[in-house]
Amino acid sequence: MVVGLALLVFVACCLAGPGGLLTTWHAADVSYYGQLGSHLRAGEIPYRTLYVEYPPGALPVFLLPAVSEAHYVDLFKVLMTLLGAAAIVVTAGAATALHVSPRRLALAVAPLATAPVVLGSVFLNRYDAWPMLLTVAGLAALLRLRPVRGTVALALSVVAKVFAAAALPVVAVYLVRTARSVVRRAAIAFAAVLAVTVLPFVIVGPGGLAFSFYVQLTRHLEIESLAASFLLAADRLGLYHARIVDGTPGSRDLAGAFPTALGVATAVVEVAALVACAVWFAKGPSGRSRFVAAFATALVAYVAFGKVLSPQYMVWLLPIVPLVGGRRGYAATGLLVSALVLTRLEFQAFDSLNAIGPVVWLLLVRNLTLVALFVTLAGGVRRSSSVAAA
Repeated sequence: MVVGLALLVFVACCLAGPGGLLTTWHAADVSYYGQLGSHLRAGEIPYRTLYVEYPPGALPVFLLPAVSEAHYVDLFKVLMTLLGAAAIVVTAGAATALHVSPRRLALAVAPLATAPVVLGSVFLNRYDAWPMLLTVAGLAALLRLRPVRGTVALALSVVAKVFAAAALPVVAVYLVRTARSVVRRAAIAFAAVLAVTVLPFVIVGPGGLAFSFYVQLTRHLEIESLAASFLLAADRLGLYHARIVDGTPGSRDLAGAFPTALGVATAVVEVAALVACAVWFAKGPSGRSRFVAAFATALVAYVAFGKVLSPQYMVWLLPIVPLVGGRRGYAATGLLVSALVLTRLEFQAFDSLNAIGPVVWLLLVRNLTLVALFVTLAGGVRRSSSVAAA
């Protein structure tokens, strides 16, 4: 009943939401996906004769809607709708594995069901619903004690968009402590997926693939990131002069030695937060509820502290954070929904952000909300480890 209602709400939001199925508007990203899809259909080889800035696991969602170039946008949005609906079902399955109440189940799927309206046009006009689905599918399989299936799904997610790698240290701790007998099989399955999906492109287009990863790793401080929002706020106060430039690939970044140094510093903070998540989890009980909390904390750390924070990154958190139980789970879900709304408002005023207008304050509040979300989740994981140690 809950899942059926959530699916109905989700489809209605996809139809009526901004940039939804009933509109002709689409993001420039979708047009770019369509160009890639057309080139792929024409037989061009990714990373060899065709430059692709995305990892290999993203290619299927670019290619599938290209069966009709004239209707590519509509087909892409339909595909994202189907993936989102599948993610609702999988999220409900993960919640069921946690033995939650019907009320808690409804809360677990509500943010995802309403995302096309609450988050806005970003949901159907980016391909992030694909790695989101794979990530929650991996988590659900692990909760159901199917480690090989879980690691396969997570590996597919990593090669679609690398963010799921943030949770791998926590996953490794969980498997060692709960499924030691199959850890080796799970690791082999993970490596096999990476080999099958990435190795062919390493062979046919090593330079192009390496350059694609190089571009992502060497990106400058993006203007919507946490560190950049502080610098933009300082500019509004007359304490700093921010210089916004066109970045690679297609982002708006802050130029200068100081923003670059802050980008490095936030990357260090990000890595430290991910390590801390795994350490805190390792020091406490390895129950499924605590595993979900640690998993969610790692993903939030990746989003909140990275030097790039595009609006679509919020999609990754939609099915994961609401699965966290207890009072902290309620608080975390509330903070997530607040961040979704703030992201939509900030994204709608992106021109003002480019001009370092008043929307900078909205961006700063959004980013501080994500930090508060991390602190809320991390506090629960750390506290339970301290109690166990005592």
